[in-house]
Amino acid sequence: MEFAELQAGLLAPHGFNPYRLGYLLLKEVEERWDKGRFGPEYEALPLGERLTYERPTGLGLKQLFQVRTVHTDLSFLDSFLTPEFALRQRLLNPEDLPRFAEAKKALLFRLTNGGYPIVELVDANYGNRGELLLEHAYEGVELDLKKTQAVLENLYRLWGRPVHLKTVVGEKETLLSAGS
Repeated sequence: MEFAELQAGLLAPHGFNPYRLGYLLLKEVEERWDKGRFGPEYEALPLGERLTYERPTGLGLKQLFQVRTVHTDLSFLDSFLTPEFALRQRLLNPEDLPRFAEAKKALLFRLTNGGYPIVELVDANYGNRGELLLEHAYEGVELDLKKTQAVLENLYRLWGRPVHLKTVVGEKETLLSAGS
């Protein structure tokens, strides 16, 4: 009973729940391989036909063991999170299909590095003035400007010299600064 309660809490559909997503996706992989929804013949079908395609193979369990052996969490999502799955699970409306790849990329980025942006030191003597130049590895997701400015202010206090950050804001490369 205790296990059932813990599992129910873990897989509850509240907000974005990566555990629930993984669980549902594993069930989807098993069903897809059991029903033959894979391979070149399947991939060649239009999306509408893929949703109802069936060619029973019984390979679901074998595929699950293969997935478990070969994939990390991120490579699993990248490989098996498909528009068909998103439509079946109502994660996506049909009119949103053109933006599926963008949404998937944002999700993978959110799960990479704990969702924190990747910022690298480019130059610790920027402009030959002892200033820091940092660069945000922009992956299609903009920084929260309020939080970013607070971080830059704190870095400025620690460094004692101006701090600059190259990033993208509104699809334009931007240099944010503190202390200059």
